[in-house]
Amino acid sequence: QPFRSGPLRRRATGLPLLLGCGALTGAFILVGATLHLAQGFEHRHADRLTEGYFTLARRVGAPVVGVDGESCVDSLCVLTRAPQSSIRILLAGDSHSSDYASALRTFAETRQFTVLELSLRGCAFIPAYESELLGACGTARDSLPGVLADNQIDLLVYVADLAEQTRDLAAAVRAENVGATVALLHAALEAGVGVVAFNPRPTLSGHPLTAAFNGVLEDLHESGDPVAKAEWNAGFATLAGEPGFLLFDQHSTLLSLGCGALTCFDGHGMDSTPLYYDASHLSATGAGRAFGALAGDARFEQL
Repeated sequence: QPFRSGPLRRRATGLPLLLGCGALTGAFILVGATLHLAQGFEHRHADRLTEGYFTLARRVGAPVVGVDGESCVDSLCVLTRAPQSSIRILLAGDSHSSDYASALRTFAETRQFTVLELSLRGCAFIPAYESELLGACGTARDSLPGVLADNQIDLLVYVADLAEQTRDLAAAVRAENVGATVALLHAALEAGVGVVAFNPRPTLSGHPLTAAFNGVLEDLHESGDPVAKAEWNAGFATLAGEPGFLLFDQHSTLLSLGCGALTCFDGHGMDSTPLYYDASHLSATGAGRAFGALAGDARFEQL
């Protein structure tokens, strides 16, 4: 598996041990202060919070390891395996794809599907990032057709922070990346693999949990690049007529789970449940609700 990487470990010495003790003491102080502030926060902003707000705001994303004990961090792993599975799914993309790993695994387990995951942090399977992760991004992109074939994948679920990762590129370079990604998905369709692509989600101007903590959720606004988002949506639209392709409008879905419009969206649901973990990643609750909308789409079932 060319995408696997592991942490380097160093032999402990007296100085790191001393520093570790100091860090541990500081951690206890920080935890105590955080709990004290959280209690005050819940008291001051009870109108915005429900019981267990911070639990709901957690981001679980992908499991640390797959069912065989293999790493699911920047590496191909098996999320769930059904012995007699008739459907095999690959979840691929950057950290935005890992937001949906738990929801997809739960969905697949109830239907006896097998799910593999290839989510690489900061890697959207686009040419502009092929040198990231010491070249692992480029390797993963080039290997994707083989991964699909070797693992007999029936459905590719592709999720990435495409607009934000390409917003600072020159227009011509961004267009090349859009075209290359569309071609990659088209090749999967040509190989008989169904494809579900998620369009870019809303990006907030700040951390929604911090804003909620400070009582300034009204200050949050959409900070994504509308031009980049429009270009990616247009690129995906060229695949709309292809058999086996579905564009999931996660942008509109997340807005509908919130206030319903960009002008008032603050990363929370109408019931004050946090849909976002940070400015662009979803909480476990948000991912579960958004994926539920996809799972309920008859077109998704037909794939």
